[in-house]
Amino acid sequence: MKGLAKLILQSARASTIANAVAAAIIGASVLSGCNVFPENDDSIQAQTAKENEKLKSVYTGLAGFYEGVLQSAEVGALDAQLIMYVEYEPQGFDPSGRPISRPVLRSQFRLSKVGEIDDHNLAVDYKEFSGDFVMTALATGGAAGGQGGSAGGQGAGAGGTAACPVGPRVPGLSISGRIVSGELTASVTGSNGVIGNFVAKKNPSKEAQQPLRDQGTRLQAAYSRLLGTYGGETTVENQAQGSTMILSIQNESVGVGITCPVLRASHRFKALVGKLDDTVMRGTYRETTGQLFFSVITDNQNVRVCSIGPKDPQLTFSGVITNVTDPNRTNREITGELNGSVGVFGAVNLGWESNNTKDVDDQYDRLRRAYRPAAGTYAGRFDGTEKFPVKITLDLIDTNVSGFVTCPALAGQYVRPDIGSDIGVIRLRADYYPADDRLVLTSVTADTPGGVAGNKSLSFTGVPSGDGWKGDMQWWVHSGSLVLDKCNSTKVDKNGNCK
Repeated sequence: MKGLAKLILQSARASTIANAVAAAIIGASVLSGCNVFPENDDSIQAQTAKENEKLKSVYTGLAGFYEGVLQSAEVGALDAQLIMYVEYEPQGFDPSGRPISRPVLRSQFRLSKVGEIDDHNLAVDYKEFSGDFVMTALATGGAAGGQGGSAGGQGAGAGGTAACPVGPRVPGLSISGRIVSGELTASVTGSNGVIGNFVAKKNPSKEAQQPLRDQGTRLQAAYSRLLGTYGGETTVENQAQGSTMILSIQNESVGVGITCPVLRASHRFKALVGKLDDTVMRGTYRETTGQLFFSVITDNQNVRVCSIGPKDPQLTFSGVITNVTDPNRTNREITGELNGSVGVFGAVNLGWESNNTKDVDDQYDRLRRAYRPAAGTYAGRFDGTEKFPVKITLDLIDTNVSGFVTCPALAGQYVRPDIGSDIGVIRLRADYYPADDRLVLTSVTADTPGGVAGNKSLSFTGVPSGDGWKGDMQWWVHSGSLVLDKCNSTKVDKNGNCK
C-alpha cells in the first residue's frame, strides 16, 4: 500500500513538471514574438535575432564621443571630434509581415572651427577581431531635426549633411584606421588625396547617441566675433578711395522652421559717386586662417532707393581678417582685393571703426553733396560748322523714383542767348560722374518746347576746365567744341559771356 502511494505521488510530480516545461516553452514563444511558424522560419528568425543582439552589444561598446586632433598638411593641428552612434536599418519583414531592423554603426566627423570641412555623417564598417574600420560618407541624410532661435535650427540633409554647412563638402570623404580600448588612429582622405592623420580618445564623460545638429550655433558664435564696421580705403583705377565694410549676420530660411546664420558684408565708398553702387555680399569665413570670401547678393537686399553708381552682379571680395581673438578690437584689420566687371578695382585695406552692424542709408545725402558743385549757370561759345553763343543752366532737383520717394538729380537747360524765341531752348538730362569728373548732357526731346523736328537734338560730353567744362558738342547736324565758364549769376549776354 505504501509502495503504491509512493508511485502515484512520483507520477503526479512528473506530470506537474512536464506541464510547467510546456508552459515555459509557450511563454517564451509569445515573448519572442513567435507564433506558429514552420520550423525553418523560427530557426532563421532566432539566428537573426542573435546576430543583431551581438552587433548591438559590440556597437554600443564603441559608441561615444571621441576627441582628438586632425594633423593637416595645410594648416597643421586642428581640434576634431568623431561621434559614433547606433542606428537601426530596415531589413524587410518576417514571415508574419512584421518589420525587421538591423543595428548599424554610424559616425559624425567634425572640426571645432568653421570653414575647413563640413560635418560629415559616415557609415562604419568595423572588424571586431582586429579593431580595424573604414568609414565612408553617407549617400543620403538622416532624419531631420532642428533647433530654433536666432542661432538657427538645422536638420540633416542629403549626403548626411546638416542644413547649415560649416565648411565645404569633401567629395569621397573616407576615414580608415583602428580603434583599440577607446583610442583611435586613422587616416582621413578625400577624392583629391590625403587630408590628414586623425588621433582621438573616447571621452567617457560625454554621451552621444546621435549626430549633433549644432551647426547653426557654431556658425553664429564664429561670425559674432567678426561683426562691426571697418573703414579705410579701396583702390579704384589705381587710386585709393575712402570706403567702409560692415560685417553683420543675416538669418536666412533654408526650410520650414529652419534658419541658418549667413555672414554678410556691405561695401560702400564714403564719397565716391559714379563708380559702384553700395553693395551687399554674402560670404564664408575660414576660422583657422582668417580667410574671407564674399560674392554679391542678387536679391532685393541690394536694392537701393538712390543708386550711387552702377550695380555689379559679379563683384567679389577675397582677403583675410586678422587679430580676431585680440580683446582690443582696434587692432583688427581686413585686407584683400575687390574684383568686378563694371570697373577696375583693387586692394582693400580696412581697420576697425565701430560696433555698428547696420547698413548706412545715406545715399541721398551723398548724391546731393556730389552734385551740388556742378549746379549753376554756364556761358560759352560753340565752335564748329557754325559759331554761336551758348548758355547752359544746371539745377539740383529731387526726382521721383518710386511713390513718394525722391532722389537728387541734375536737370539742365540749353539756351541760345542771341535768339529771343523758344526755338533756341532745349531741356537737358544731365548725368554727372564725380568719380571721373565727367559731365554728359543729352536733350530731352519729349520735354522740349516748339521748333522744327531735329533742331532740338543735342549732346555734350565734357571734363573740368577751370570752374567750368570743355568738351565736344553735337547739335542737330552740327558738331564742334564747346568751352563753358561758370557764372556768378544767372545772366549771360548775347555773345556768350557771363554778366
